[in-house]
Amino acid sequence: MVSGICQVDASTVILKDAPLVSNDEIISYSDKEHSYNLDATAIQKINTLPGRTPFALTIDKEIVFLAVYMPLIMSSTCDQSITMYANVSQNKIFMNLGYPFASSTINDERNKPVLVATLRAQGKLR
Repeated sequence: MVSGICQVDASTVILKDAPLVSNDEIISYSDKEHSYNLDATAIQKINTLPGRTPFALTIDKEIVFLAVYMPLIMSSTCDQSITMYANVSQNKIFMNLGYPFASSTINDERNKPVLVATLRAQGKLR
């Protein structure tokens, strides 16, 4: 993280060999809601993450965007990053511009063309 703000330091990112959530665990993506339907196993893995966990959304180990996990119980803010929270009862994760409120200062990379094209080709775009 960048010191003093809620933002992933891109210069220090090291991808793990195995993703937290694999492509097989993604059921669908709504480009309008910026939400992913995941299988129950993936949702449980995300639900165990501590708040303010940085992560990268990748395609073929190439970073599409960086974000921060912010469960809805967090009392701190994160208005410099794309943030994710999980709705366990619906098996969904949502990507937002900041937390808890939307920020207009964040570069919105949630629907990057490479991401949307990949999900469309896989039949996962809703």
